[in-house]
Amino acid sequence: MDRDALHDLLLERIGASADVVLREAQPAVRLSRQLIKDEDIPVGASKIGGRPDIPPGVVWPGRYQIAHSFLAQINLADVAPHDEAQLLPISGRLYFFYGLAFQVSGFNPDDRGGWTVLYDDAAVSDLIRTDPPSSLVALDSQFYLLQNGLYMPIRLTPQATWTLPDRYSERGIEITRSLGEGSESESNSDEEDEDKDEIAEEDAYSYAGVVAKSRSAIAGPRHQMLGYPTLVQGDMELECQLVSHGIYCGNGRWKDDPRTPALEAGARNWVLLLQIDTDLDARLEWGDAARLYFWIERHALAERRFADVWFVYQSG
Repeated sequence: MDRDALHDLLLERIGASADVVLREAQPAVRLSRQLIKDEDIPVGASKIGGRPDIPPGVVWPGRYQIAHSFLAQINLADVAPHDEAQLLPISGRLYFFYGLAFQVSGFNPDDRGGWTVLYDDAAVSDLIRTDPPSSLVALDSQFYLLQNGLYMPIRLTPQATWTLPDRYSERGIEITRSLGEGSESESNSDEEDEDKDEIAEEDAYSYAGVVAKSRSAIAGPRHQMLGYPTLVQGDMELECQLVSHGIYCGNGRWKDDPRTPALEAGARNWVLLLQIDTDLDARLEWGDAARLYFWIERHALAERRFADVWFVYQSG
């Protein structure tokens, strides 16, 4: 949904407050998916799963001598025309790997190393479609979503869209209250219904209804770059800021950590680099309605310091 269409939807659903809410909107890139054989996906194209197309000399990442599972590669030249925020590099590729054997969640500073994001701008002619290491193939018996050490291949096609704060985010709750619709302070307990874009008829003309309708403009799982995430639990920016600076966030004690006040302002600098959704048709299921999120600070993105990406796992 483009910005003009989102504005029209806001006018229809919430009337006079439309312009105020629209100011909160952020551009994003939705990644529509097509289930397809890996051999039918061009080398270097954007995809989830299958075998990665990496240049010679790039070492398959891992931890403790166990290879990470290959999640996705993103062809940034294909994404660039749809990146209205102009935050991403306009060429090269990003590769995302996740340590399935460790299944870190991102709330512990010790989780660092449980994922890897690589950037490379080699010519397509230099890329090699690479088989997974044997340590990854050995995990097949433990994880049904792997076949020969790989996720099912999915071709990704970028499309520009505009996003609003999730209705369960702190900002979404503030917007809901400002519209006189009450508070949605609980966790996203009905995530399954929202995933199906099912909003009760009496809620269709609410902020929650606008968010659901705008998301459903592009069908399929919510694989996405940039913009606001689709939450399963709660906001992640502050978590990324604190944990990446060594503060454990698996309980509420971070609030009493003397380092927290000086770090909190930096939460606004985090950008959603990639969100990978549960996709049952492709056997992408890490938990109950789980999503995988890769975040990066805005200045690190500008400097292409993808080693500084922080990962968050959320499930229902």
